[in-house]
Amino acid sequence: MEKHPKKHSLSRLKKNIAKMVRDGRWLFLKFQLRRKFQNPLLPDKFPEKPLLFFMPEAGVELLYLRTAFAVKTLQQLGHEVLVVRCFDLYRQCVIKASSSASGHKKSTSDDACLRCGDYASRVLDYYGLQSIDLRCFLTPEIKHAVEEQIENLPEDLLTYEYEGIQWGKLAVSNIAVRRKVSNLDTVQQSYRQLWREHIREDLQTFLLARQLMKAIEVKSWIYFCNYSMHRATKIAAVRENIPVYWLTWPGHKDVDFQRFTVYREPALHSQYDVRNIWPQWRDVPLSSDRICEISDDLIGRLTGSGTYGYSPAKTRGGAAAVLEQLGLEAGKKVIVAYTSSLDELLGVKLAHEAQQDDLPLDVQPFDHQIDWLSRLVDHCKNRDDLQLVVRVHPRESKNQRDSVISDHLGRLRQRFGGVDGDCRFVWPEESISSYDLAEAANLVLTSWSTIGLELARLGIPVLAAFNSWYVPYPVDDFMEWASSDREYFQKLDQLLSGDCTLNRIARAFRWYNLVNLETAVDFKDVVPPGGDRRFIPFKMSSQARVLENAVVGGEPLWEIHLRERLGSASETIAVEEKSSLQRNLRRIIHYILTGDPTTTADASMGSLAIDGSYVEFQIDGQRRRRFSPLIVRLATLCDVPIEQKNSRVA
Repeated sequence: MEKHPKKHSLSRLKKNIAKMVRDGRWLFLKFQLRRKFQNPLLPDKFPEKPLLFFMPEAGVELLYLRTAFAVKTLQQLGHEVLVVRCFDLYRQCVIKASSSASGHKKSTSDDACLRCGDYASRVLDYYGLQSIDLRCFLTPEIKHAVEEQIENLPEDLLTYEYEGIQWGKLAVSNIAVRRKVSNLDTVQQSYRQLWREHIREDLQTFLLARQLMKAIEVKSWIYFCNYSMHRATKIAAVRENIPVYWLTWPGHKDVDFQRFTVYREPALHSQYDVRNIWPQWRDVPLSSDRICEISDDLIGRLTGSGTYGYSPAKTRGGAAAVLEQLGLEAGKKVIVAYTSSLDELLGVKLAHEAQQDDLPLDVQPFDHQIDWLSRLVDHCKNRDDLQLVVRVHPRESKNQRDSVISDHLGRLRQRFGGVDGDCRFVWPEESISSYDLAEAANLVLTSWSTIGLELARLGIPVLAAFNSWYVPYPVDDFMEWASSDREYFQKLDQLLSGDCTLNRIARAFRWYNLVNLETAVDFKDVVPPGGDRRFIPFKMSSQARVLENAVVGGEPLWEIHLRERLGSASETIAVEEKSSLQRNLRRIIHYILTGDPTTTADASMGSLAIDGSYVEFQIDGQRRRRFSPLIVRLATLCDVPIEQKNSRVA
């Protein structure tokens, strides 16, 4: 029924009036904020040897609030702390870059700075944290030095250096990721002015940070995001022999804002240290609570919830529906290959090269991702027993986070657009869930995508094409790799006929636990989940000393946690891990069969009948049949009652 015209007009009038009131309040507040931030004040006295936190991203409110809570914790433990802020210094800052990438209507540059500065002031006042504005150190000499460098940039910006640092590479690392560009010739031609702006701002940030460090004796420098401006401050600190730490959040359950991940710089080397300590963690069983938490992460990914997942959610139709949609057969084995975004790899590589970090570039079985895919298509296209599906990463095209299309996608289309038959490419715009494909897979292949670890936790055999410095992981039975192309294809055929074991899944859970949770300190006893935007009343976390040991003492969190795990190990923990793992795998099976993600780990499950790659089950009083190599694989491992198959169900 249509609304009455008068009522509709009245409703629209009320909305317009409310908007006018909000706009008027904001105009008045803007006037006050401009006056407040117009002239930065240099404190009369600096704290003695503070922990210095570079925090220019107050516009990301969830991040900033919880970071301030961590700073307050260290202050309450007796450490001097100082927060570094900015205002109207950057055109390409974190907040403005995020708004630009989204393609949505955004506030003006002035509004973004005012809102960011206002939120920072309110949070820092709430926690009683002293701050300093970078503008206090913007001397005429620094301005002149920056302008002189910008006026004399070389034609090839990639070669630009200042004081031995390759600022051209550092600056373009941002552009590669923001614009999804993996061909640097494109950047030179299309984004030269943007590149110059990034060089200007990174160089200015470096000089300002160095000036600050000369004025204040800093104990440690801590930063959060990994944009080039943050890395510029790291470079300044390293040159002053100041310890540098990267504090971030684990990619667990989308983003876990109740934990703080801490890596000592160079962070890449710290991540390799995590991989190298894996043999000590490999056989350490997990508690029931930790297994359940890691399973929560898996179910969250299957449901498509969260900001950082790109795949559509898993559907009720599952494997059978997606094979029918792709014109493939349930009677042949299915290999699913998942690609990765080349621009992200390039951006991080350029940033590390600019900082002169050593990159452990091991010999790989393939020259690059397109070489791998070409060899893979050739290997599978003449096989009567195999079908290949290549899932091109959804990030390569427009998605829920941005509206940019990568140049790499064009090269993939040019090379593989005509591939058909038993080799099928799924392009980003196709609304096919990566997890429906996984349900059908007898084997998963990845380039360097983290989806391999997700699917290894579901018992699917995984073979990686590249053991990349970009995402260091151990070569183990849950994540296989080969150093030559010949060995790679031998492993591919072996894994197609191999069996899955519960121990292999347990090791996948343990690696996920190490790389995501044991590298972090858990503040969930005092910090609410990420969806809660209210200011958090301060309480001292039971894990406060662990954060202190990492950020002040420089002790790796994974080593601290390993001592704790070994010290509290009991004879029953291995039995507990097995029981919890089976229970949570049944929970995942229940979700795949019913689409209900709310079922607890203790929910009972009826019996299943297995017939090849098909499973029969009872739901809503009806007997149903589903094609699902994934469930067949898991059901035999997780203590689900298996019926003897007597008859087929249509």
